[in-house]
Amino acid sequence: MKMGKRIAVLLLAMVLVLPFVASAIPASAASGEMTRAEWISRVVDTFNMTVDDTSTMPDNYYSDLTTDNPYYQDILLAVEFGLIDIEAGHPFRPDDPATREFAAHTLNFALGFQLDESAGYTFSEASGVTYPDDIQVAINRGWLSLSGSNFMPEQSITASEADNMLADAEQVLAGDMADSGENYVEFAEGVIVVPQGTNVSVDETTGAVTISGYSETIVSGGIFAVYPDITSDMPEIYKAASVANNADGSITIETTAVMLSEAIVALNYSGAGSADFEEFEEAEDATYYVRDMSQGASAPIQLFSIETQSIDYNENTKVLTANKQITLDGINIGSISIKLSSVDTEFDAEIPLWGEKYASFIMTSDVEVSASLEFDLSSYTGIPKSITLGHVGIDDVAEAEVNVDIDLTGGLSAAWAGDLAVGIKISSEDGLRTIREYTNKEFTLTADVNVTLGVTVRAYVDISIGSCRVLYGEIGARAGGKMNIQLYHTSDGTTLTCVTHKGHLYMEIYYVASYDILIASDSSSGTRVIYDENKSPVRFYYHSENGVLVSACTRTSETGIDPDYEYYTSPDSPYFNPAPGYGQSYEDGSGTVVQIYSYEVEEDDAGQEYAVITGYNGGASALAIPSEIDGYEVREIASYAFRYNELIRSVVIPDSVISIGDYAFRYCTNLSNVVLSQNLKDIGSAAFGDCPSLLEIEIPKSLESASANAAGGPFGNSGLKKATFETGTTQVVYNLFYMAENLEDVELLDTMTSIGASAFYDCISLTEISLPNSITEIGRSAFYESTSLASIVIPDSVVSIDSYAFEGCTSLSNVTLSKNLKNIGMRVFENCMELEEIEIPKSLTSAYGSNTGGAFGYSGIKRVTFEAGTTEVASNLFWSAFELEEVELLDTMTSIGNNAFLDCTKLSEIIIPESITEIGSSAFQGCTSLLRVVIPNGVTTVYDDLFQGCTNLTSVEISNSITEIPNDMFSNCGALTSVTLPEKLEWIGARSFENCTSLTTISLPETVSYINSDAFIGSGLTEIEIPAACYHIGSSAFENCADLTSVLLNEGVEDIGSSCFRNCDYLTNIAIPNTVEEIGSYAFDGCEKLASVTFGNGIAEIPSNAFSNCPALNNVVIPYGVTEIGSSAFANCTSLTSITIPRTVMSIETNAFSYKDRMTIYGVPGTYAETFANNNGFKFVSQEHNATSVDLNVTNLTLNRGQSYQLTYSIEPPNSTDEVFWRTTNADIVTVEDGLVKAVSTGTATILLNVGESASAQCVVTVVQPVTSVSLNYSSRAMDAWDTLQLTASVRPDNAYNKGVTWSSSDTSVASVDNTGLVTAHKKGEAIITVTAVDGSGESDSCDITVNGTAAYSPEQLESKHNYANNSDELWVLRAEGATYIEVTFDAQTSLEQNMDFLYVYGSGEEPSDDNEYTGTELAGKTVRVQGDTIKIRLVSDQVGNKWGFKVTDLKTDGKLDPYAEIRAKLSSTAALDTDSAKLDAVRDIDTDLLAEAMAAEDSQIAEQLAELESGMSLTSDVIVTDSMSGHFTKDEISVTGAVMNIQNTSSPVTLTIDTPHNSGNYADSQYSSAVEFSMTLGNAIEPLEVPVMVTLPVPAGVEPDALVILHELSDGSVDRVEYTLSVENGQTFAAFVVTEFSDFTLAQVENDMFDAKLNGATASVTVYGSSGSSIVCAAYDADGRILSSNTCELAATWQMLEFDVPSITDSVSFILLDSQYRPVMEQLKP
Repeated sequence: MKMGKRIAVLLLAMVLVLPFVASAIPASAASGEMTRAEWISRVVDTFNMTVDDTSTMPDNYYSDLTTDNPYYQDILLAVEFGLIDIEAGHPFRPDDPATREFAAHTLNFALGFQLDESAGYTFSEASGVTYPDDIQVAINRGWLSLSGSNFMPEQSITASEADNMLADAEQVLAGDMADSGENYVEFAEGVIVVPQGTNVSVDETTGAVTISGYSETIVSGGIFAVYPDITSDMPEIYKAASVANNADGSITIETTAVMLSEAIVALNYSGAGSADFEEFEEAEDATYYVRDMSQGASAPIQLFSIETQSIDYNENTKVLTANKQITLDGINIGSISIKLSSVDTEFDAEIPLWGEKYASFIMTSDVEVSASLEFDLSSYTGIPKSITLGHVGIDDVAEAEVNVDIDLTGGLSAAWAGDLAVGIKISSEDGLRTIREYTNKEFTLTADVNVTLGVTVRAYVDISIGSCRVLYGEIGARAGGKMNIQLYHTSDGTTLTCVTHKGHLYMEIYYVASYDILIASDSSSGTRVIYDENKSPVRFYYHSENGVLVSACTRTSETGIDPDYEYYTSPDSPYFNPAPGYGQSYEDGSGTVVQIYSYEVEEDDAGQEYAVITGYNGGASALAIPSEIDGYEVREIASYAFRYNELIRSVVIPDSVISIGDYAFRYCTNLSNVVLSQNLKDIGSAAFGDCPSLLEIEIPKSLESASANAAGGPFGNSGLKKATFETGTTQVVYNLFYMAENLEDVELLDTMTSIGASAFYDCISLTEISLPNSITEIGRSAFYESTSLASIVIPDSVVSIDSYAFEGCTSLSNVTLSKNLKNIGMRVFENCMELEEIEIPKSLTSAYGSNTGGAFGYSGIKRVTFEAGTTEVASNLFWSAFELEEVELLDTMTSIGNNAFLDCTKLSEIIIPESITEIGSSAFQGCTSLLRVVIPNGVTTVYDDLFQGCTNLTSVEISNSITEIPNDMFSNCGALTSVTLPEKLEWIGARSFENCTSLTTISLPETVSYINSDAFIGSGLTEIEIPAACYHIGSSAFENCADLTSVLLNEGVEDIGSSCFRNCDYLTNIAIPNTVEEIGSYAFDGCEKLASVTFGNGIAEIPSNAFSNCPALNNVVIPYGVTEIGSSAFANCTSLTSITIPRTVMSIETNAFSYKDRMTIYGVPGTYAETFANNNGFKFVSQEHNATSVDLNVTNLTLNRGQSYQLTYSIEPPNSTDEVFWRTTNADIVTVEDGLVKAVSTGTATILLNVGESASAQCVVTVVQPVTSVSLNYSSRAMDAWDTLQLTASVRPDNAYNKGVTWSSSDTSVASVDNTGLVTAHKKGEAIITVTAVDGSGESDSCDITVNGTAAYSPEQLESKHNYANNSDELWVLRAEGATYIEVTFDAQTSLEQNMDFLYVYGSGEEPSDDNEYTGTELAGKTVRVQGDTIKIRLVSDQVGNKWGFKVTDLKTDGKLDPYAEIRAKLSSTAALDTDSAKLDAVRDIDTDLLAEAMAAEDSQIAEQLAELESGMSLTSDVIVTDSMSGHFTKDEISVTGAVMNIQNTSSPVTLTIDTPHNSGNYADSQYSSAVEFSMTLGNAIEPLEVPVMVTLPVPAGVEPDALVILHELSDGSVDRVEYTLSVENGQTFAAFVVTEFSDFTLAQVENDMFDAKLNGATASVTVYGSSGSSIVCAAYDADGRILSSNTCELAATWQMLEFDVPSITDSVSFILLDSQYRPVMEQLKP
């Protein structure tokens, strides 16, 4: 805003811009004279004086002014702006004529013209008038004329004079409205102007000007102008005192001051600035020597100090807060607090060629000050009246000073707040005017005796153009409030005490100015009073007698009060607010004494009585609640105490109050200003609820709790827009702003540590909030349904966010989480549908979830990333994040927690990194869009329900490191068709594949030992082989597998659970091995097509219903050893006609078989079988078969002492009826019972088996001493990186048969161990080193290793993160073989937080100390040397603040660095692994480039390690197809995706079969095929080799194949099917040839003799060699194999090029040959 406009606005606003429509006033009195009231009305109208709210108008202070006066409101408006100078209680005389002096004073008071200090008065009555300066202004401006030398001040003004005066005022105001336009200058003749852009520099100290590249001559005494930079729109003007030529061609000019009139003829120059409180210069604390004169002149001198406690600038709120402490001889007696929101300045100088010339300067400031004093200083001398707070610069042209004015003459509690706007304008026509604006008269003052409280703000401006000064100005304003209390005691022996209590606002403007505006050049200073006791718009007067306020003093003769002019503030006045102790009740009009505050007396726990205010009977609008009533301290404001009071506009709650009850101020609709008690602890529900005018509040730091209910929290449904907090506040208490629906601006402090539950609940207008970096926790529902909150940055100090914290924040689209967040509650961001992306910090370890979801449940989150270095996905984190589509897991992660992605129904893909070792229960349960999952080999543990209910999951590869499939892992995955199980799988949990109806085949690894109940219940399996290691198949494991046709149970299965194969409708036969000892009830019930059962000889019982309802079963032979056949064992087997029962059966339930008329029982005569048949009506046929041979499963056995082993046997013929006998040759060594061998003591014995008379077998058993204990020399050790530790295993007893041990590490990246027990530390972390006996005893011991720091192998690894993390302790260790010293140089950017974070650089055997400690930038670019072969660098940081960190850029040593140390360590730890698969996986993690470099360098140790590793591995060949090909064959469309063939391992041939089905595109109907075998050799067991492979397919004459199908036969016998499809154009006969161009491949390598193709019955072969390369190249051939087009798509008009998409350069190279019907004939591949 330009200066002219600013002045006009200030004058038009004149303080408080509050709406009021004045009564219509005639232009002049009809009589020709004008009354005082009429004149005031016209002035008010001319200056458009209004107020927004008439209820805040001043009281009527005049005895003769009544409300029926037509000018009543205008007169009060004039009082509002200080125009009327009359003592309260005196008459205004509205109907008296307006005198010339009255008119001159009031008009000039509004305009602010100031007389020149040197000017005298031109009228004779100057000494006898009140306002001589205003009269002189009226004369000077021609408002009123002299009669001779007489002004006649008491003469009435006429209407015409009034018109003249007001017309001039309007002209002045109109001039203020003019816009001065853009900055410009017009120079006087002879001034040399150096062109803008010339290189100019000005010495700010001496004023010397240096100019380069300027050829014009500047002479001494000449005036010249320069532009300091190319962006400046105003020049700087100087006069040359001397000119010196410099060697470089430049000139240096010493300058002197120049008058503006010498340099320019016209000028326009304006600007504005704001104080930068960040650069605030605090004044020094002051100490004063004072004396208590009540003790006499000899009283001791005491030290009175006002000391700064804190000065803080809030960058968010732009508020400077200063807190001062008042002490007397070191004892705290009071405090002062100042808040400064702004100090702004504007200047404007306009000097046109013609017309008015002026310069002006305006300062505005927004300030608050409050003070309290608990000590009476009224008798002290030397107490200061003003305290300087400090100084602050305002851009380059101004400076401001802030002072607090306080008269501490008694105990007080006071506050004042105001907006100051004051200025000066110097005009060539009007002289100097002061301008003022005062827009906030809100204040509260309570005192025991006298007090003055306010503020002085002064600003200095220097407007110069180079050495030409236009205006130097100092402008200031003092404003505040004053209070005076006088006590009178009667002398007539009565107890009457009179107290008179007065108060008013004060304000004055003072200025100093010197200026040069061409025709006016001068200086001036002065002071102008705006408000005093008789001009203040706010005045209060009370008179009390013995504590009761009265309307008239009864002792006027003693008090000196003039009864004719008594004025006391009415109880109905908005300013009725008497000081405590001087009137807590008043007399009403009838003489009744009314208690101002109703109260009740309560008693605290200590027995101390206190007051609880329950009601208010006054009419004050600015209410200061007393701290004491009738001797009782006021501690509480009861519920409903001030409810529905529409008169109250401001309230100060004393510091004695600790509790405000529910609804205490609810529905106080005009309450706009509240000062809360500094000791407030509790505030009730809706305490200030539904107070629409309450826009701002400051919360005291003492507050501990806030209540809320359906009406909201303390400020529910109020108008509250802004909230601030007392300095030192540590929390936002729970419920504080619950339902504060208008809250927009909240200033949180950096002392706060928590935001309480529901603190900002339903704050629907809150669009942003800045959380300080001190907050550590955010409470439950803290920002619940703050629907306008668009973004939030959770500072790094926050460690916990409770449930629902941001639920329902529907506009929230951007969230930054704390880098130190540890805990997060459930559904924190529920219904935040605009929030689509989030980054999770690595610090997060805990996320709470329930049946309703996790932290991001029900949110709009679509994409998730994690901070670099994150190690886990916390449990429950994304539970019910229904919109989640994309998640990027990191290779630093080691675990995915329970329920982490539960019910993320839109998540279709998840890539689990190799680093993951553990996945929690239900982590991906209910992810119904998930299609394919690869669980990498790094995962060792998974938990229940992992993929339960993933209804679209089709393919899963499970880590080879997993040994257990947990319960319900794939339950109800109805689309699952392919599962690759781990090689070392041991356990399949309950319901693991329940209802996987699309899963038709699954290959169980040989290591599976346990299949739990319901494992495959309801699945789509068609066949299953149970490996020999599996001893248990649980109940219902394969129940309801209706398509299961084949079950192979290998020797080793011991028990088959109940209902295990129940209702397997298509199962036709089952062979139960000898190792099976138990079959559960209903095991094969309902197998409708089961026709054949072969039993092993380990079964003792056929349980109830085991084979019931098997209608196809026709013949059963019960094996020898069965003793019991249970109830309904073969019930309803409608085809069963024959059953053979051995002699061992002793019990058969009567209902074991159905259909006795059809069935024959075969058995040994005289056995229970015959008895049962005869007793139950079955036909019995005698049958005896002698055994011819018997074989044991083992013939030699070594057992540890105490170990057992079950021998099994096979008899020929299987239906032998001979008895079986077991015995031992030495029962002291081994015993045997039913084949169960028990090792008793060491030695050798033989187990003998006889079957009948002619069949026998034996097993030699050797019993040895087992290992009974293994112990290590350490149970735990802490190591630094690079350190080694030799562990020693003690194996007991000494005579153990096999004392061999194996070593392993739980994390080889942290610490590895070789096969001798030597541990090497690698990086920070924990690892468990385990030693295990190899004799099968299971004895082991372990050592917990904690590694500090990370091993560095090169100087490049000596580097921190940038910036480094807070609260960390990191160590880097580098070792150089044979070194006597190591010297490192640090990067120039190296920096740490000064004196907070530290870097220690030291050698082996040393510890961090002051001698090797560095901070700040001490190491930037510096070199440090340590002695010895090891250097350690340790970084220690505190909890807050960080810097760039460190980096080593150079390293020097006389030793040798080992660049391959990391590879040696990994190869060493790999050799200790127990399986070839684990070894191969581990070695593939090695940096292959670095390994190749080591091999190229002929590193013998690494070569030996590799050779040893390979020699110990038994590898088989394997072709892995990592991407399958798919598509379809049509005439109109092509769809081809490629495959990557990765040939790994060695030894065995790999078969690749190409199948060419035809006829109607039925790919399953193959007519012919051709196969080629080839072999691979393994280079170093690290990487697969890439070699060209040629496959040739013969095409018979006359065959027209429909498509090509490529089948990759894998080493395990499985086949991977890959299809190539294409479409072609009709109408031409041609072939197409598509290749991938490699860097060393050209078309010249393909020659015609290599491409021999004849359609309809020829063979073709092409061989292409290549390496890595670039783009796709196409070539088209005719029927004779001639090239028609290549490397281009611009073909002959009759030809159409076929295009194929090859996914990447590592894919197969494809050659397609088409026949005359455009169908594929031949294809050739190169991996």
